[in-house]
Parts: sequence; structure tokens; C-alpha cells
Amino acid sequence: MKNKFILLTGVTLLGLSLASSVNAASINTNLIHNSYVYSGSGKRLNKKTLKKNSIIKVLDTKTIKNKKYVKIAKDQYIKATNVAMPIKRTLTHNAYIYNDKGKRVKKVVLKKNSKVTTFETVTINKKKFYRIGKDQYVKVGNFKPTKVLSSDNKIEKTLKQTAALYDEEGNVINGDYVQEGTTLEIKGTKIIDGERYYQTAGGYIKAAMFEDEGVDSTKLSTSVNFEKLSNTISSTSLTTTQLQEKYHKADEKVRRDYDEAVATAKKVLADKNASTQDLTIANTDLQVAFNAINGEQ
Repeated sequence: MKNKFILLTGVTLLGLSLASSVNAASINTNLIHNSYVYSGSGKRLNKKTLKKNSIIKVLDTKTIKNKKYVKIAKDQYIKATNVAMPIKRTLTHNAYIYNDKGKRVKKVVLKKNSKVTTFETVTINKKKFYRIGKDQYVKVGNFKPTKVLSSDNKIEKTLKQTAALYDEEGNVINGDYVQEGTTLEIKGTKIIDGERYYQTAGGYIKAAMFEDEGVDSTKLSTSVNFEKLSNTISSTSLTTTQLQEKYHKADEKVRRDYDEAVATAKKVLADKNASTQDLTIANTDLQVAFNAINGEQ
């Protein structure tokens, strides 16, 4: 047993269902990639790796050298991108559960409007699914999309180079790329590990992959646009005890989306060369995130 990796506590082989709700402050989940273990200063602790699908206990999160890590034991961390973090999503249709072969599991039906704890996105028979437990998957199309702009605010951007697609946790969606020159409708924006992404119908793409708008005067925002965003930042601040209580009682994802939307909005507001499009996206994202905190759909 000398070669056994013993630094970590609470690590076992994947052998239990993860479909039940979990406590965001301390959750059991699995690895979606092999992972090294690091100290709180970012130093690798051992050359061995924890294997994909191992169960870990997430005790906390921490940013180390501008990258997000999860704490699994005292002074022991792994990169957050290797972890299947649970996200609660709302079903817009009744949904069947499938196995990893794409076959329906018995006749179990998850009801419309119910909230389901989901993990990573996977592709089965060329269709996108969210994993909800061990060998249990639900089609992505059955869930409510996040942060969709209204048709009146339709925004399009063109890729300046071929780009990979990412899920909302910053993990590459394997095999999915969008060709240089493709024009996409932008449905929202998100900061992932300190980097800005645009949300498209197929997934998230790094904002740096799109054509630079530069300082074209036809695209620059006026003082009215900046004032509108500034007012939204003020009106969505958690200034009352009631709002602060709602924030602390909200799901981890709802709180994270709000925090990221506020950070993005402030960053865009501080950019004197921000375009009308960027201000519109930031304004809409922040309002959507605030409404979720406030219990509005």
C-alpha cells in the first residue's frame, strides 16, 4: 500500500447517485478530469493524480494565482475546472432520464417547472445532456435557458478566429468549435475565472475571439447609455436587509451569477470606449441576475 495516494480525505470511487440536492458549503461531487493536488499557495503536492470520476468533498473555493480552486482538505486544493459542480436548473418540459448510451431509463418522468441538480454537460449520440446522477442524464433542451436577451436587444458579433465552445463553468465542450468569420447572436456575458465570455446558443466563447470593435464612433455609447448602466448598478445593489437575506438564502449559482454580473457591469462602466452592445449586455445580465436574487423570473 506504499503507493496509495493518502493526502486526500473523503476520496472514493464513483459509486453513489449524485442527483440529490447538496449543501453548497460542503458537497460531495466527482471529478470530470484527472487532477493534481495543490497547496494553498498553488504548489503541486504530489506527482500522482486523482482519477476522473473519483468522488471528492468540496469544503470551500479559493482563487490562487488568478485561477479558481476547490478545497478538499486542509491546505489541499484541486482546480475547479476539473470538478463537476452542481447547478440547479428549472425544467421547461416534462423530461425523461437517459443512461450513458442514450437509452431511456424505465418510465421515470421529471415534471415541468421542477428544479433539478445538474452537473457537467456531455454529448451522447450527438445530443447534449446534463448529467444528474450516476449514469443518469437529461437533455439540455428540457431546461430553462439562462440570461437570454429579448428580441428587441438582439446583438450579433463575428469571430475573428476559430474558437472553442465552453460550458458555464469554463470547461471546453469537447469537439465543439465555431469557424472564423461566423456571426453569432450574443445572449449574455459572463466572467469565468477572471476572463470574459459571451453566451451563444451553443455555449460560451471567450470574448477575445470576436472582432475588436475598436473605437468606431458609430458603436461607442453615449453618456445616456453609461448613465443607464450606472442607474441599474445602483438599483440592483443589495442595500436593504431584506435583499441581503434573500441573497444569502439563494442557491450558490444564483449568488455567483449576481456577483459576476455586478463585477462585469462595473468593469464595462469604467471602460470609456465601451460599445452600446457591451453596455446593453451588461445591463441586461445584471437585471436578470438581480431578479433571480429577488425571487423574480
